[in-house]
Amino acid sequence: MLAAVVKDKLFRALLIAFAVFSGALCFVPLFDVLGYEFSVSIAILLFLSGGVLVAVVGRQVPVPGHPSPVPGLPSVPFAAVAALLAVPLAIMSANAVRVTNCSWGDGIGFYLLIPGVTGFILAGYTALVSSLRPRRWAAVLLWYAAGGLEIAVRLRELYLEPQTFFFSHVIGWFPGPIYDEALEVPFSLFAFRTGGMCIGLVFLGTALLARARMRSPAGVVLCAGAALAFVYMNARGEDLLFKTGRGRIVRELEGHRRTARFDIRHYRDSYVKKEIGAIAAAHEFHLADVERVLGVRTGGRITSYLFKNAGDKKVLTGSGGTNIAKPWLGEVYVNAETFPYPTLRHEIAHVVLGRLSETVLAIPGRLGGLMPCLGLVEGAAVALEGEGADLTRHQAAKLLLLEGLLPDMQEVFSASKFYTIPMRRAYTAAGSLMLWLLETRGPGKFVEAYRSGDLPAAYGAPLQVIVAEWKEFLGTVQLSEAERAFWASPYRKPSIFGQVCAHEAAALRLEAAIEGNKGRHRAAAEAFISLCERACTDSDRKSMADQLLKAGETEAARQVLRNLLKNGGNDYWLRADTLDALGMLAWEEGRIDEARKFFGDLAAMHLDLSRRRSADLRADALGDPALAGAMLGFFSDDSDSAVRPVVLSDVLKQFPEYDTARYLLGRHLFNRGEFARAAEHLAQAGRFTSDAVARENLKLLGLSLLNSGRPAEARAVFDEAAKGGSPAWQAHCGFLGRMAKSEVFGAK
Repeated sequence: MLAAVVKDKLFRALLIAFAVFSGALCFVPLFDVLGYEFSVSIAILLFLSGGVLVAVVGRQVPVPGHPSPVPGLPSVPFAAVAALLAVPLAIMSANAVRVTNCSWGDGIGFYLLIPGVTGFILAGYTALVSSLRPRRWAAVLLWYAAGGLEIAVRLRELYLEPQTFFFSHVIGWFPGPIYDEALEVPFSLFAFRTGGMCIGLVFLGTALLARARMRSPAGVVLCAGAALAFVYMNARGEDLLFKTGRGRIVRELEGHRRTARFDIRHYRDSYVKKEIGAIAAAHEFHLADVERVLGVRTGGRITSYLFKNAGDKKVLTGSGGTNIAKPWLGEVYVNAETFPYPTLRHEIAHVVLGRLSETVLAIPGRLGGLMPCLGLVEGAAVALEGEGADLTRHQAAKLLLLEGLLPDMQEVFSASKFYTIPMRRAYTAAGSLMLWLLETRGPGKFVEAYRSGDLPAAYGAPLQVIVAEWKEFLGTVQLSEAERAFWASPYRKPSIFGQVCAHEAAALRLEAAIEGNKGRHRAAAEAFISLCERACTDSDRKSMADQLLKAGETEAARQVLRNLLKNGGNDYWLRADTLDALGMLAWEEGRIDEARKFFGDLAAMHLDLSRRRSADLRADALGDPALAGAMLGFFSDDSDSAVRPVVLSDVLKQFPEYDTARYLLGRHLFNRGEFARAAEHLAQAGRFTSDAVARENLKLLGLSLLNSGRPAEARAVFDEAAKGGSPAWQAHCGFLGRMAKSEVFGAK
């Protein structure tokens, strides 16, 4: 009978279709390796081909009412499915000659668990319906109806529940946002697909019973055992990590703070307990301020889920490092960060904008938002963010223009091309354009563009005309050559579609971070070493050196760092971080003059504010040999965070005029949510050799006063901090001053 199936023209057409489809994927980035994306693509094709296979096998079965069983029938569908799956596997394996495959183990795992299990279910179903011998059209219709219903149920969960992932017996697994690049075969996928195997075994057992007129012991065992296993595993879905939902998240995030317009669900610990007042006030301020900028007032409450870290959020929602919003639900899901929570504002903006949209998903786009215009969605949210402290959004866009990195804006506002653009470039370009429109045309047309999803119609001009005017405006934006050289580095990273071994590399970086946080620095270094044997960047080599240093392998780390300093090219971020690491190494080894040289070279560079403060603080401490010895315990990477305030207290006893220690102690207390104590120390500090440190001290003082119920004093401090700073810094302090004027902070 298998020979008859192989000779069938429809089956041969299927083999050709699988071959052509797989061959085409060989030329699609990210889908051109044996991995997750390829596996899901084959699973979808297999599901769509399922009805054809049922019809092909059905042709070989006698008409209904035939009295005798069909010899060898249960094995035929499995052999046919195996043949269909072998073709793509062979083609993509051969493609490894021209495209780097970094993890055959994960690739095979994904292929077996995703299309492999879908194929097993299909083969079992085909065996069952062939044994029962129903009408072929009914069997085909049932396959597609059941699969379509299952996908609809999964999509309904995705729509109504907080999670961004779902598991499916048809397509296997959708892991969540593409920006969470780390992707390995998780235990949850293995557990869920084991349940899929149980479905296939139930089909097979029923087929055996049908062929033996309900007298097959093997059929009884298969049906009963597989059915019980399936029920048990689904009952333990939360424990096996393939089921989640709002109820589970609420149980995990035990804390609840209700404000005028928010329900904030948060994890419980001492930090959140201290900072929950600031968190609640920031929620209310960001919502009111976004509405003020847009000139609207939206109704309804917003639920905010605050997670302790990306790992917890990944398990519960499917999005780890990526913060998200579901505007149609009025919910945001964010990781904990420090005040004033800039990412929170971005997600709240999505909800506010969503309440202005007319689509089912509350986002602009075609088919009710199912094909979203992500340039409009993300660009509008970026436009409503507060300014950062280093570059304005327009300065960042000008940098892209000067560096030749500005994406094609037609692609940015395309429903299909947005994700193919490197994330940082896409968000920056879209955000600057939308902010320029908001600033020059006002909020009315901005809101209309979002509501209708038609930006050209709202502004009465084709997109290319709008973009040309915006680029002309960018020509007037001031950006120094030093700023351009330093800030170009982070924008050069390609999108996930342009990286070699993107998922494997991200997974190894995540593994290294986890191991490093646990203090297993040699294991973290091994993860980077493994990465660099495949496809690592100079930044990965720098991270490897950091872990080697912490593991005590100083000479190996020194060699890596010196090679990076020599061969790092024009990556200014990398050069700055390498000089800092070499300077600290020399300091720890007592070679103070060499340390001063490294930090002197670092200080001569144009740096972002964070690196500038770090360089200035180290250079300041190294200026006095006694102070250098006392402060080493604070600056060393090996020093425990709990020890650092003790070190600073001891330093202040020896050097009572050393205000840098007061600033550092105040910053430590601020990060712990102890705002009143932080304000005391920061207010006493005023003598600094570094302008960058002086400005940051004022900013933290203002934020501490704001969260200690002293908004008027905070406003005065923010005004003082803004004087003489860069355009971005002035805008940043102006934004903080606006927070201090808000009633929600004044009422605290």
